Amino acid sequence: MPPAWHPTVSRATRVHADAVQPALDLVLSDTDLGLDQRPGWWRAMWLAQWLLALVAVAGGADLIVNAVQPHLLAAVPAMLRVILPAALLGGGLLLGVLLALITRSMVRSGARRAQARVVQRLREGVVAAVREYVVGPIRGELTAYATAQDAYQVLTRR
Repeated sequence: MPPAWHPTVSRATRVHADAVQPALDLVLSDTDLGLDQRPGWWRAMWLAQWLLALVAVAGGADLIVNAVQPHLLAAVPAMLRVILPAALLGGGLLLGVLLALITRSMVRSGARRAQARVVQRLREGVVAAVREYVVGPIRGELTAYATAQDAYQVLTRR
């Protein structure tokens, strides 16, 4: 491209330079990040965690009552007064921790997928804005230059 066209191309980019920042701001503010979308299993895991916590609390409370007031459950065999509450406490805690570890892995995996979706959405918006306000005007000037060059070639052949 001859140096005479350089200012024209440069001017085409500067004309829309002020519109790029608001366009990018709009992309950032209007892009749905999906923060309000929660997988269905989240509620099930939340409920399971609470149930296991209640089971552990019930077992612990029963052990405490048996230790403080053993006469309240005197009719229940001594083995059941200790084993059942201890099993509830230990099982609730153990299963709660196991469920937390499984859920943690699932959350990390879901977060990676959500991050990839958000990055893709933002990238598409930024690319569209740059195409419209930067690449489009430059491409327009390059097309005008190519058209002028073609016309000049046609005229000089005659």
